[in-house]
Amino acid sequence: MHNTAQPEEMGDNHLPLQPRCGACADSIFIHERVLALRGNHDSTACQETTRPFSFPQYDMFLKIPSGLSLCRRAGCGQCAIAPEFVTVHYDCYNIFIACFKETFGLERNEAVDRLWTLGSYRNPWPKAELLHLVESNVDLSALPKVAGVFELPQLARLPLELVMMIRKLSRHELFWRCISIMALASKPSLPQPLSRIPLNRILSWKRGEPLVLTQTPQMPPFVRVTVDIDGVCQVERPHKPTPYTGKTFEGLTFFVNRVANTSQMTTGYASVYPKTLRGLQPGIQITLLCPLLCLTLEA
Repeated sequence: MHNTAQPEEMGDNHLPLQPRCGACADSIFIHERVLALRGNHDSTACQETTRPFSFPQYDMFLKIPSGLSLCRRAGCGQCAIAPEFVTVHYDCYNIFIACFKETFGLERNEAVDRLWTLGSYRNPWPKAELLHLVESNVDLSALPKVAGVFELPQLARLPLELVMMIRKLSRHELFWRCISIMALASKPSLPQPLSRIPLNRILSWKRGEPLVLTQTPQMPPFVRVTVDIDGVCQVERPHKPTPYTGKTFEGLTFFVNRVANTSQMTTGYASVYPKTLRGLQPGIQITLLCPLLCLTLEA
């Protein structure tokens, strides 16, 4: 692969890469074999899947034979306006397709659509830098099955503390990535179809719990969105921003905005477009995404 064109010439073929796998949520390292799922014009569905390629190093811009331009440049203006892409380990992609066919009976195209949804909705907003949040709950339900496939049945019989120590020392191995993907396949099917609800009608929501709506016109003026490693996990309506206490969280990030700057919410996934948000680059649409909720704040 060679740099044969400038980023400004690429248009929709500009591919902003993120060093995180949309299937297993683990890091992607330089030269690992990956592919990318390309979103449509409004990033609501997967439009196409690229051929496999080698993940480039940071601050590189490379054109591949398919015509796509791989970009890892910091502050690239073309990345900000390019369609949304989800980068996936090639191994994880094939495991995901197989698992979801076995569990849900999905054909390849349906499984790819599911992968696009799960991968893109891990991001708190389009083109977001990784938040590097710590996993609070590691799902090891698929450990016995994967250990059997890898001919390591003894591993599944070890105490949990030892398993977690081994995992910590070999976190990025395919074995653990496979467990993460199979855990995804064990979760309930995503809701269809999506439905939009005005944000001023939403009182609260927490992942895994019903959406709480209200018809009362007088609602708290703020919305607080909590994000974990899987995306948006909670939406609250406080009367005022929570005072800073100095407490830190390794697995959570919080965003607060006035509801007056928001428009609507879509049940199914979560996306937020704030007009202004401290610490984030102004002028770029921001989307908070995750299963069971979709917030939209107009930029």
